[in-house]
Amino acid sequence: MSPPAVERTVEIRTPSARGETIAVARAIFHVVYWAALVIGAQAWSPATAGAGALPASPFERSFQDLPFADQRLYRSLQEGIAEAERIRSSTGRWPTPEALASAGVPPFAPDPLDRDHYTWQRLQTGPKVDYAGTPAPGSGREAMFAVLVEPDPGTPNDPLLQVDEIHHRLGDGTMIHATVWTGPPLAGPPASGEAFSLLPPENGYRQVLAGTR
Repeated sequence: MSPPAVERTVEIRTPSARGETIAVARAIFHVVYWAALVIGAQAWSPATAGAGALPASPFERSFQDLPFADQRLYRSLQEGIAEAERIRSSTGRWPTPEALASAGVPPFAPDPLDRDHYTWQRLQTGPKVDYAGTPAPGSGREAMFAVLVEPDPGTPNDPLLQVDEIHHRLGDGTMIHATVWTGPPLAGPPASGEAFSLLPPENGYRQVLAGTR
């Protein structure tokens, strides 16, 4: 007498399904990785600023690690960002570097201590605006960028979002994303013709963080 047959259930996964799974996994990895770089900066608070920041990744630079001249330029740019935000809040438009310079706003206005003669340009596309500062050729200095990104029109404000190093509130209550970067000078406007919302780290750009983690 032969033994009774044993039923087995076998799951067969097609190669295409496996390929889709791998593709989805890779996409999730990249989303989580890049989101972590941005979210990590939110650990900063005014109470801990200047206490010895430690970059969380090779794509970031601590303010304390910048050369003195770059630290000075960074502080001036923070002042310029604040004034640009004030003008944006009152007029609805981001000012040009020329308008800021004529009002004596640093670092756009002529500075007798600026031996590297930074020149500034504004790049704007929709809710994104960049102020790019480029040193004179042969100076050996890096360029510095203020990257300001507003939410898309109609986006409700998040009441839980707190003002910090990279989140600023305009006069009308709009929360914007404001970051400062250093890296190679731009040879001209971006190839895409658009303002940056994130400068490409693979091209040598680093976000500057002043807070601690």
